Formats: sequence, C-alpha cells, structure tokens
Amino acid sequence: MKEAELEKLKGLFMLGEDIEYQDIVIRNYELGEIFKDLKLDKYNYLLSFAVLDVKDIFKDSKINIDKLKKYDVICDIPEFNNWFIEFLNTFTYLKWEFGKFRDFVTYSDGKRIRITEDKFDGFMELFKKMYCVNRSKTEEKYDLSWATSDKAREMMEEFAEDERKQNASKSKITLNGIINGICSESNGYTLLNIWNLTMYQLMSQYYSIEQNKNYGFVMSSIYNGVYDTTKNKLNIEDIHWACEIKI
Repeated sequence: MKEAELEKLKGLFMLGEDIEYQDIVIRNYELGEIFKDLKLDKYNYLLSFAVLDVKDIFKDSKINIDKLKKYDVICDIPEFNNWFIEFLNTFTYLKWEFGKFRDFVTYSDGKRIRITEDKFDGFMELFKKMYCVNRSKTEEKYDLSWATSDKAREMMEEFAEDERKQNASKSKITLNGIINGICSESNGYTLLNIWNLTMYQLMSQYYSIEQNKNYGFVMSSIYNGVYDTTKNKLNIEDIHWACEIKI
C-alpha cells in the first residue's frame, strides 16, 4: 500500500474507525476491548506477527533468504500458517482458512474473499499503520555546533547521552506504561475514561506529549543561551508543538 494512500486514511485513523481494504474490514480495537476481551498477552502475541521479518525467522539458519518472502513462509510452514489465520480471525470479522492456491479464503454474505500474495503486503501495511507497530526512528536532536560556550557544549553532550540511553531502552516502554503516563498528564484522560481510545488515538496522544515537551525544552534552551541561534539552522516551525506528528 502506497504511503500516499495511507495518508488519505489519517482522518479515519484519528476517528478510530474500522478500515476496509479490498473487501476486508480490519477491526480497530479500543483499549478496553484489548485488555478485557482480547487480553493483552494475546494481543502482543498477534502483534508480533505483524513485525516479524524473514530474517528473524531464519536468523540461525543457513537457508538463503535473499529471495524468500514472508508470504512464502506463512504458506509453507504450518506454525506460521496457523498464526496468520489466528491473526486474521482476530483482526477481521471473518473466519479464515488456508486455500488450495496458496491463498487465505473466507466468505461474507455468500461472497468469496481471498488474501493472495498480491494483497498481503498492502493489508499488513495498513494494519501496522492502524496499530502503530512500525514507528520510524527519530533523529538525534542535539547538534553540538549550536553550543554558545564550553559549558553549554558540556550540557548538550549530557543531554545527548541521556537521549541515546533512552533510545537504547525503548523496549522498556510498554502499553501499560504509556497508558499510565498519559493519564498522569493534565490532558483530561484518566484511568476511568481512556479505554475508548484506539491504539492510533492513544499513540497520537503519546507522541504529542513527547513533542510538546521537546519543543518546550528547545525553546527554553534558546532563551537561556544554550543554543546559538545565529549558528544553527533550526526552523522553529519544524519543531512546533502543533506540527503534525508522523505516527
């Protein structure tokens, strides 16, 4: 699925709607449904299918994977075949089975619906966008050439080191932690009313909070002379708290 096509769906992501992809409706679970009905362990187990790569599967094998695709793996290996069927049964409103022609088949109102190799990548890209499972890496924010003095440079080096340490421990950031973190902010969300958000809506809040704090930090650094605004090429609008977030 092309990035331009995903961009057109942003409004539906923000609204928390189910999304249709070539006659297949992808279910957009709310947090309450994930925790209460689906259960978090099953959600994480199925989500890991979406981010699984062929390299992960055969990392300890001598098999040549240069031309091997993920779709080949789920068609040829029963464990991955069953995993994908469980994934489809959970995130669509239909019951699926493996077909005779290396496809996955279901029926809706008498109509036969298939997922083939041609459909697979687009379907998974849309799913990953809905559930925010492939957040792109952010660039390091601290350019030491901006420092106005040796002391400022030393401070910025400390900030940069803290940033690198935080990025190295991203795996410690969990869904529970994100929910609690958002509820600790003064934004109207509490543990009593956050459960109707979808994952996209939740992560939109999460990255907005992150962006607001980064903007505040940079602006404070500029006002206090830590950044030399005559040297850096920073465009304040590029880091403004109201800039659209890439999720």
